Amino acid sequence: MKPLSPAVAALLLAALTACAARPPVPPECEGELVPINAHTATPTAGENDAARPRS
Repeated sequence: MKPLSPAVAALLLAALTACAARPPVPPECEGELVPINAHTATPTAGENDAARPRS
């Protein structure tokens, strides 16, 4: 295998350095972020009767 020429090695090094030096970009999201286990609405009457103590 033939060794790389200095110009090709410099370009390759510059490309790898540029990719490694740039921090990762977060994905684009639309709307407000909500945890998956967050309650999105209050329970309606009778929906959670099993967990409510009887009086």
